[in-house]
Amino acid sequence: MDGTFAEGNFGVNVFGGQASYQNVYVRHSSEARLTKTSFTNEAVNQVMYTEKSVNGEPVTVKESAGTGNPLWVLVPTGEEGTYSIRTPEGKALDVDTGQNRIQLYTYLGYNNQRWRVKRQEDDTVTILSVHEGRALAVNADGAGLELIVPYAASDRQRWRLGNEMQGSIIE
Repeated sequence: MDGTFAEGNFGVNVFGGQASYQNVYVRHSSEARLTKTSFTNEAVNQVMYTEKSVNGEPVTVKESAGTGNPLWVLVPTGEEGTYSIRTPEGKALDVDTGQNRIQLYTYLGYNNQRWRVKRQEDDTVTILSVHEGRALAVNADGAGLELIVPYAASDRQRWRLGNEMQGSIIE
């Protein structure tokens, strides 16, 4: 059920200290149809951004370039409406639970890397952490991201999707 299988990975079974896998034959395969989009925050009109796609890199916001904004890839995680939000290079949007900050990290499949993307009536979305149910928001000074108690009317936690996402899989 985990979206990592959409990337062509498969699991290894470990029983009693022995690792094994079955012969795998793939027929009629097709490339995963993963959605790419940018996220623009309603409060500050800035896009979700990261300088580099490496582990531990902070995720923040920056001025929109109009076109050519940073794209994020939504990989379904197996539970309806939840995604791993990743850079095109594959690093996942991650909550560092020890430091309570938003960063990039290799996808490990834990809830701190899974997000519920919920469409609002005005066609913006709220991005909720599966880990603790809090909403991804621009912090009060508009300079970074944080997780806060969900309140859909707050522009700080409402995100506009890029044109490449409009009308697609987000319900």
